[in-house]
Amino acid sequence: MSKKKVIIFGCQAIAIDILRHLHSLETVDVEMVITYEILSDISRGQESIIDVAEQLNIPISSPGRISNDLVQEIEKIQPDLIISAYYRKIFPKNLIKIPKLGIVNIHPSSLPDYRGPVPTAWAMLKGEKVFGVTIHQIDEGIDTGDILVQSLHDIDEEETGYDLYLKAMSIGSKLFIDNFENIINNKILPKKQRPGGSYFGKLDSKVFINWKDSAESIKNQVRVRSVPYNPIETILENKYFFINRVSIDDENKFPIQTPGKILKVYQDDRLLVSCSNGALIIEDYSVFPPFSGVEKEIYLKVGRHFDDL
Repeated sequence: MSKKKVIIFGCQAIAIDILRHLHSLETVDVEMVITYEILSDISRGQESIIDVAEQLNIPISSPGRISNDLVQEIEKIQPDLIISAYYRKIFPKNLIKIPKLGIVNIHPSSLPDYRGPVPTAWAMLKGEKVFGVTIHQIDEGIDTGDILVQSLHDIDEEETGYDLYLKAMSIGSKLFIDNFENIINNKILPKKQRPGGSYFGKLDSKVFINWKDSAESIKNQVRVRSVPYNPIETILENKYFFINRVSIDDENKFPIQTPGKILKVYQDDRLLVSCSNGALIIEDYSVFPPFSGVEKEIYLKVGRHFDDL
């Protein structure tokens, strides 16, 4: 029996997991890996898919875009299947038509909801308690192709955006690997996506807290952007506060006050700050420029207000 020819367009841990699994199968030839490095992931200790592909002696291409030359090269290979694993570039129509089984993509949302590049972040920002992972066929739209497999999973209350990002990749690679034999042997009946759904774009790289938002909304904004990402900011006069973790004040000892007002300063420098419907405890933060001399006592004082943006 001839081996199935597979090409992987992918980045990050999810693509590496899939690459290693497919390379271990006697029924599959991984003909090529098309990828690009995400330096922020490498700096956080994640493996490089380029290094892994080189170790496995698999041809690698790292183009700035999907060019006609690359499409022609893939057409010569005549792959049975192309896999897209966190590859964030649009596939041209002439490429989609090449593989016998099409292109399948692993998308970390319950499509058709949360189409777009950062769905787990948006699910957390919107206060969702559950997120999905969907394996779907790629068509000419953005995350609009027919669904092959879909699963739902809890978003834990204290998970950060980075935690959920890693969790989604782990679930996505396992879901794909568990269903690969049925996908490559064309044993799954594709299902059309239901009408409607939603699309969300990229997140802003720099965001300031609007203290007029609800406590839950601010908490979710902090969670999504906390380290190792760029934490959300707030300003107290000429000091920038980078907020990494907050909790909602459940004691409700204070009446609702002007949003952004410091209501209490704890001995360990945590801050209780008012918002539109209560108060938040700022648990973990850094300050720039750092406090010097007696500045901390001047700034961290009941009644001071963070800027109202």
